[in-house]
Amino acid sequence: MRRECLVFRFLRVGCRIRGTVFDNTVTAGGETLTWEDDMKYIALLYGEPDSGPTPGTPDFTAMLGEFQSATAAMAEAGVLVDSSPLQSPLTATTVRVRDGEIQLSDGPFAEIKEQLGGYYILDCADLDTALRYAAMIPSARYGSVEVRPLMVMGPH
Repeated sequence: MRRECLVFRFLRVGCRIRGTVFDNTVTAGGETLTWEDDMKYIALLYGEPDSGPTPGTPDFTAMLGEFQSATAAMAEAGVLVDSSPLQSPLTATTVRVRDGEIQLSDGPFAEIKEQLGGYYILDCADLDTALRYAAMIPSARYGSVEVRPLMVMGPH
């Protein structure tokens, strides 16, 4: 596959959000929550192209039902924050900034067999609970589900 790369100079003429501090500190009733109070995990869904059931087959329809069941179970348990499938890696654009120049490349960052296909963000009491819910996702059978804790940023 031929990669297209677009390079243009990044002009430092100002920022419309200058002075804005990055802060995703979680608060409840004016009180800052600690790492232990707010444990969120991301479950990254990976799979090889053409792994799993073929679209349009009864097995594929059954797999979609399993995704819906897993998502509903997480929502009913109150641990589901967000989830979504991703479009094909062919729709990706990779951004790099080198020596003040923005470089854009069509496609994903790395060429690997397994591709990131979607995600779930879970709010669970601990890693074991997050892993139990991740095992419900059909991607665990056809590819893999990587579970990582999200960082909770403290006050700056």
